[in-house]
Amino acid sequence: MAEIVGSLALTPFIVSPGVLRTRARQPPLASEHPLCSAMAFKPDETASSASHALAPAQKLELTPPPSSEGRTMVEPPPAESGPLRGAGPVRVRSKFYMSDGSVFLSVLTATPVHEQLTLYRVHRYFLERDSDFFRSLLVLPPGDAERGPDGATEETAIPLLGVTTHEMECLLFFLYHGMYERKVWRDDWVALLSISSRFLFEGIRKRAVQEITRFTEPLDPVERVVLATRHDVPQWLKPAYVELCQRRDALSVKEGQQIGLETAIPLARAREELLRRRIVCEKAAEDIKKHTPCKRKVEDCQCCRRVHSLLGTTEDSKAEAEKIVQQTMFPL
Repeated sequence: MAEIVGSLALTPFIVSPGVLRTRARQPPLASEHPLCSAMAFKPDETASSASHALAPAQKLELTPPPSSEGRTMVEPPPAESGPLRGAGPVRVRSKFYMSDGSVFLSVLTATPVHEQLTLYRVHRYFLERDSDFFRSLLVLPPGDAERGPDGATEETAIPLLGVTTHEMECLLFFLYHGMYERKVWRDDWVALLSISSRFLFEGIRKRAVQEITRFTEPLDPVERVVLATRHDVPQWLKPAYVELCQRRDALSVKEGQQIGLETAIPLARAREELLRRRIVCEKAAEDIKKHTPCKRKVEDCQCCRRVHSLLGTTEDSKAEAEKIVQQTMFPL
């Protein structure tokens, strides 16, 4: 054991930057070694071997760490910008935050980075004038006496669930400025239809339905079915069903999911019935042409008139489709 301790004492100690960084993981000194402490071992003072004695020139001394002057410190990477998770949504005041407004409203929007709470401060008059929903809501007594009535402050702002900021801004622009100062796109009217149907702005809802119907480029029939079902616009359903029955392509999987299984199945049945009748008429017309060939005009030939009646015109085909849709989609 004496030889072990002596060799430890004579081992040269060299301090380097790499050692300094890992100094906390260095083994203890010989005098602090747990084995030596446990045995209370003392070197033999009369040992004759020079290799076992500690020479004065070899006295163990710890060299202080080098100064940090002139060294390049590695900075930790900066923290990611943006709100911390769990810190709550970021509050943003919209352009419809009136200084003299009396009702606070809020719309929560989820983004890939954070949640944003958009605040609106508007006048109670417009909400009560045009909306049965807000007219009933704003006259209710406060649920909590300490917090005060809902919508009185930013902290008690009335949350509008399921509403987008685009829908909210379209509604407030209509209430404050009308729709005469700017070009209104079809998507704006669709947004107005959505929010006015949800919060019972009946006048705005009727106007939105009229404007969407008047557009020269109508909505896709699938989109019309979805909007008509969601916002209770029954006059859009039958024309949309007829278009879907007459078009060349059948419903895709995505379109079937959009309109729902209960609508997609009878609609597919109506398409099959229309196609079956069209095939029968075309086959009968082809047989007539084959057995009674004629080069005369339709009005002068009886067989040609029969072929023409079987094949029908575009208006006849549409009328046939409307009849089938009525029987299949709107049974008594």
